Amino acid sequence: MSDKTVVSCDQYDYFEIACMDHYHLEVETDQGSIVGQAKTLRASDGEEYLILETESAEEQVRLTEIVAITVLSETRRFDRKQFK
Repeated sequence: MSDKTVVSCDQYDYFEIACMDHYHLEVETDQGSIVGQAKTLRASDGEEYLILETESAEEQVRLTEIVAITVLSETRRFDRKQFK
């Protein structure tokens, strides 16, 4: 049995904006934080991921595991979005 869940369309819009504008983000999950530039969204095996370019590597974070995102870029359409 799968425990897959999806994010709402409203939440997904914030991820799309972050990727379109290539925002530098702090992405918070229950396991900690990752800082990087939002590159794209990717789907794999029924799960959706935010792809971030960090200083050392490309990271993918499952959207359903993201607690909050904070935009670190100077020019931005939003500052912070809490998801859980």
